[in-house]
Amino acid sequence: MTATQETSPETPETPSAPPAHRRLWAELGLWVLGAVILFLYSGIWRPIWFDEFLHFAMGGMTWEYALKTVDYTTIEVNHGQTGVYMLLDWLLLQAFGASAVALRLPSLLAAALLLAAAVTFLRRRGFGYGWQYLVLLALAAHTALIWFTGEARPYMPLAAAGVAVLAYYQYDASSRRRPWPLILGIAGVCGGALLHPYIVYVIALLVPFSIWVAIRGGRLAWQVRDVVRFANPILLGVGAVMFLIVGQLTWMRRVLSFDYDPLAQMGNSWAYTIDRGVVDHFANETTSWQWVAGLALLTLVCLAVARFRCSRDILPPLVLILLALATSVTVSGLSALRTYWILERQWVAGIALVTVGCVWFFAELLKAASRDRSRILEVPVYAFIALTTVSAAFTLVNQVQTTNDRRVAYEEFVREVRTMDELRPAQINDDTAYIYAANVNVARGGPVWTMFVDWYDNLSGMRPEFRESNPSWTGFLGDSRTQG
Repeated sequence: MTATQETSPETPETPSAPPAHRRLWAELGLWVLGAVILFLYSGIWRPIWFDEFLHFAMGGMTWEYALKTVDYTTIEVNHGQTGVYMLLDWLLLQAFGASAVALRLPSLLAAALLLAAAVTFLRRRGFGYGWQYLVLLALAAHTALIWFTGEARPYMPLAAAGVAVLAYYQYDASSRRRPWPLILGIAGVCGGALLHPYIVYVIALLVPFSIWVAIRGGRLAWQVRDVVRFANPILLGVGAVMFLIVGQLTWMRRVLSFDYDPLAQMGNSWAYTIDRGVVDHFANETTSWQWVAGLALLTLVCLAVARFRCSRDILPPLVLILLALATSVTVSGLSALRTYWILERQWVAGIALVTVGCVWFFAELLKAASRDRSRILEVPVYAFIALTTVSAAFTLVNQVQTTNDRRVAYEEFVREVRTMDELRPAQINDDTAYIYAANVNVARGGPVWTMFVDWYDNLSGMRPEFRESNPSWTGFLGDSRTQG
C-alpha cells in the first residue's frame, strides 16, 4: 500500500531480500488487495440511512446556512461531532451533486489511509510482505471496523488517525520530512483533531508508547532533548490548538445528558456486551469468541512448553493491545456517565489498533521461534495466520454477495418516476419518506434537493426554541437557507 519498500533503522534489510522484480509484484499485490477491500466496503449501492441523511440534507443549503447548521446542531441532534466532516460533505455535494460516493468519500479516503498506515507500521518494524498482506486481511476481517469505510460518519477517520499516528512514530525525527511520514503525521494528529473528539485519548496513549518502544529498540536515547524532538511538540501543539478551537465552536459548548437504557442496544445483557467487545476487537461476525479464546490458550500453552523467556520481543505488541482496549473502555465509560451507549461505534480506534497489535505480536513470535529454533512456538503463529485468512476470505465473499444484493435492490430508486414535489412527504417529521426521497435524489444525480432543508429545520437545534437557548457563534451570517 506504500510506494517504496522501507526498512526500520533498528531492523535493517537482510541480504535475503527478494529481487527487484519480485518486490514490484509484491507491491502491486498490496495495492490490488487494498483496492479490492476498499471497493467491497465502499458502500456502493448501499442506501443512505438516517445518520448519513443528517449530512446529505445539508447539501441543499447555502454555505452560510450550512455553518449555522453546524453551529446549532452539534450540541443537539449532531451532538459529539466537530462538524468538519459535515462541512466536507457539503463541499463534496456542491462539487459532485447528489452522490453517495461523494458523501462517503472522507471515510473511503480514511480507510485507504488506515490500510496504508498499517502496512507502513509493519514495514518499519522490519517485517516482510507476508505480514503486510496479513494485516490487510486482518483489517478486512474486522467487519465492526471496516464497515465504516462506506458510511458518511467520522468513525473511520478516527480509526485511521490512530494507526497513522502509530506508523508516524516509527520514523526517526530526522526522516519525517519526506512526503509519506508528513502525510501520516498531519493526517493522524491534525486530521484526527479536526474530525473526532475521541482522538485525544488515542494520541495521549500512543505518543508515550511510541517513545518507550523507540527507547527499547535503541532508536532513541533516554535524554529529554531527544525525547522531546522525537515526540514533535510542534505537530502535537498544532493538533491541540485545532482540537480546542473546533471543540469550543461545536461539541465542547454543552454536554448532553441522556436517559437511555445502557443495554438497550446491546441485547439487554452484560454477557452479550462482553461477547461483542471480544468479537469486535479480536475477530468478526463469522468468528466466535471461542475461537479467540482457543487461540489465546494455545499460545499460552506453547509459550509454557517452550519455556519462552524472550518477553522483550513480544511485550510491546501486548502493551499496544492493552492500550487499544483502554481507549475503548475509556470512551465507553464516558458514555456510561451520560447514559448514552453506542458501544460498537465507539470502539473503532481500539479495534484498529488491536488488529495491528495482534499481527505484530505473532510476527514477533515467529521471529523468536526462528531464532530459538523452536517448532512449538510456530504452532500458534500458523494457527493465527490460518484463522485470519479463512475469516477474511469468508468475510470478503459475503461482502461480494451483499454488494450484488444491494445493486439489485438499488433499482427500486432508479425506477422511481415521481417528481421531487410528488415525493415531498405530507408530514415534515416523516423521516422514512424523506430518506427514501434522498436515495431517489442520489439515483438521479443533479443538485441535492432543497426540500431536505425544510426537514432539517424541524430538528432539535434548528427549531427556534433551541436557537434561543443554545450558545451560538454564527449570528453575524445571513439568513438565506437555499441557493437561487
